Amino acid sequence: MSSVFRKIWRWSASIVAGMVIVLAMAVGAFRLFLPQLPEYQAQIEAWATQALGRPLKIGNIDARLSLEGPLIVFRDTVVLAPDGVTPVVNANSISVVISMMDLLVEQELAVSSVRIEGIVLEVEQLEDGRFYVLNRILPAEPLDAGQSGTGKAPPMPNGRYEIRDATIRLTGAMRPGEPLEFEGASLDVDKSSRGLSLGVNINLPANLGSSLRITANTENLDAGPGQQDWQFLFQARGLELAGWKSVLPDTIDVPAQGSGDATVWAALGPQGFENGIVDLDLHNLMLWGVAPAEGATFDHLAGKFEWVKKPGDWQFKLLDLAVERGGRSWNSDAIRLEVAKKNADGRLLYMTADRIHLEDFQPFLSWVPDEEVREQLIGLDAKGVVSDLNLQYASEGDGQTNYSLRARLSGAGFNARDALPGVQGLTGIVNASEDGGEVELSSVGMAVDFTGVFENPLKFDQATGKLSWRRSAGGIKLRGVDLVLANQDIYTYSTLSLELRNDGQAPVIDLETQLKDGNVANKTAYLPIVKLSDKARQWVDRSVVSGRIPEGRMVLRGPLDKFPFKNGEGRFSVDFLLKELVLDYQEGWPEIRDLDTHVVFEGPGLVVDVLDGNMAGNHIVKARAEIPVLAEARLSVRGQTEGTVNA
Repeated sequence: MSSVFRKIWRWSASIVAGMVIVLAMAVGAFRLFLPQLPEYQAQIEAWATQALGRPLKIGNIDARLSLEGPLIVFRDTVVLAPDGVTPVVNANSISVVISMMDLLVEQELAVSSVRIEGIVLEVEQLEDGRFYVLNRILPAEPLDAGQSGTGKAPPMPNGRYEIRDATIRLTGAMRPGEPLEFEGASLDVDKSSRGLSLGVNINLPANLGSSLRITANTENLDAGPGQQDWQFLFQARGLELAGWKSVLPDTIDVPAQGSGDATVWAALGPQGFENGIVDLDLHNLMLWGVAPAEGATFDHLAGKFEWVKKPGDWQFKLLDLAVERGGRSWNSDAIRLEVAKKNADGRLLYMTADRIHLEDFQPFLSWVPDEEVREQLIGLDAKGVVSDLNLQYASEGDGQTNYSLRARLSGAGFNARDALPGVQGLTGIVNASEDGGEVELSSVGMAVDFTGVFENPLKFDQATGKLSWRRSAGGIKLRGVDLVLANQDIYTYSTLSLELRNDGQAPVIDLETQLKDGNVANKTAYLPIVKLSDKARQWVDRSVVSGRIPEGRMVLRGPLDKFPFKNGEGRFSVDFLLKELVLDYQEGWPEIRDLDTHVVFEGPGLVVDVLDGNMAGNHIVKARAEIPVLAEARLSVRGQTEGTVNA
């Protein structure tokens, strides 16, 4: 057994000794070659010029042995433009390490690594937003193939490449004045037969931010262009977004202002973009296309945006969202959106969200591509909080759609538009589908704007009940049951039916309301008097000074464009008792005080029957005030009083 070990030892020692001898011979040959290296400078410059496709000049050449292998240093190297005079790249030194393994085993002169220090790179930004660098247009397009310097670059040898202390000088028509310089840049590239990884670090100018790091890598480089899988990472720290408008192409919408950090990760494959993640932490952000105004700026916007593309569908997630804007501060753990194929031509959409403040999505509506839809959404000016959102939407190839929606609303609202009344401060639970839906109201502080009916939006401290709607071929029919609307002026209990027609005709309403605990001082706010003349409206507002309504009833039934229905097209009736009324019915006449009356608005007219009261110290036994047509404001008064007359 010991003889076997001795043989193995002798063989191993022989192999090691042989390698040492070969290595010593290679080192000795390199030492003999060193003094003659400067004589080959012209040949090296010619070889490099041919490889780069542009002239290259070397100040001097040095060589020595290093721990990594033989090292050749090119100092004061300049890459010239095609004219052979204008420098486009300057480098203080270029260090090239020769691979000893390839030299000994493959008997080839191969580069192990390259290190470039103190390089100055000239980059020109063209009018189309692309860049002219090293006599090439990047990114190149097919039509550029005939231009100088845009042909296929020579393949990069395997190895490690480093650039340190680089300066990138950016000029161009889009940047008049002094060039923009990026100093202290570094580049690391590792290339093998199958993979390539790249890392870039740049110190940004003060008007752009603090620093920028870019990495890219692929593990299937041998698959060829268009078939490789790539991962990209962009990390920007201390960004100043306003400065990037003059750097990036006009096709990229840059926010008008903002600062902070951003990280972008993306994966690209043979089919293009596959998935990506954007992690933002920004302050004082104002988006592009948003007019400067109070509340238009995001004081703080942070969150992680994830986008995943799958065959036939894609997913979007918004995680850990934090928003501060317009005095509001809120967070959302997760907002998810998924779009998938349904059959051949259909689409499915799923959306869930734990919390959304609608007004903080207004600045993003400028992204909506359809101009008509965009203008409608902007005009609605949606507000409020949506929570526990669950939305499913499906479209068929024949244009048919269906959806289901469930959400909780808090302080939600939108402006009146066309025949749709506006609502503000809506709180409740919504369930809806393509056929209709319902809202269970539990609002505190709600306003309803029936444009063309009431002079101003109706405001209520309490709004409860159930609103439902159904769609049909003719339009939308809205129903309300057990509707309680109350504030300091009045308490109402109502049932409602409102028909919104598709044929352009006016909405048709059927409203019955029970009234109690009313205060008539603000009567015009609750009467649909927008159709009245200014004179009639002023009389109603001035004449009824104060009083209370213990009970009453209102009926409004018919097409709203025919209100107050003086030709019998519908019915408008308000019938209530008034207690302790103070009536200043005619300028220059004494006020009527402590009136107990029965008031009836019927159609276009008004009738007030006095049950009790006092005028100028006289007791009113019976009286009637009547305006047949409020729009004409012709008042007639008949009455009987009791009192004393001084002789």
